[in-house]
Amino acid sequence: TMALFLGARRWIARRGFERTYPVLMRDTACTEPLVAALAPESGERILYVRGAQAEPVLALARRFPGTAFVGLEADAERATLMRAEAAAASLSNVKAFAYEADGRMPFPPASFDKVALVMALHSLRPEEKLRIARESLRVLRRRGSLLASDLDLARGAQEGALVKVASMVFGEERLRPHRDGTWPDILSEAGFARVKRLGTHSVLAARVAVVRASRR
Repeated sequence: TMALFLGARRWIARRGFERTYPVLMRDTACTEPLVAALAPESGERILYVRGAQAEPVLALARRFPGTAFVGLEADAERATLMRAEAAAASLSNVKAFAYEADGRMPFPPASFDKVALVMALHSLRPEEKLRIARESLRVLRRRGSLLASDLDLARGAQEGALVKVASMVFGEERLRPHRDGTWPDILSEAGFARVKRLGTHSVLAARVAVVRASRR
């Protein structure tokens, strides 16, 4: 009976999460503070790495036509779809790629001025978080910067609700650094310098932080 109870609880949690999560990911509060910190400039080349259901890079490409954007998608199918949408919108300043089979980013070293990780870490296992952080460092130019937005330590039970449910969906190991607010440490471990939390803000039933890190 206990196993049935826990199974039903997980099912209810997953259903609630599946309804709330896309709404959270589309909330401008998940992207606008990061965009403000990213501050795209004309002539820059920016890599935009997004988590599942996070806002795609197309809106940024429209807002900053002088900046070259590259969207990194989870798989080839999503990358193809993104390229088609960019072509349909006549956006010539954006391209889309997918991860390679081993999880590496398909770019040579020092390819980008900035990297944006948009709600891209919390659903990953610890070793996957570290791999993305190391790959981000590899493709950044010297003195380049990384901006990351992601789920952060809650201030109160209401803000902690979604992270708690996400732990049941994705697994406690993946969400623990977000529940205790230590997830920026992965950037330091990957070799980034000057890792700093720029601010946090409440979004629906969660709290989201924006973190900046630099390549030496």
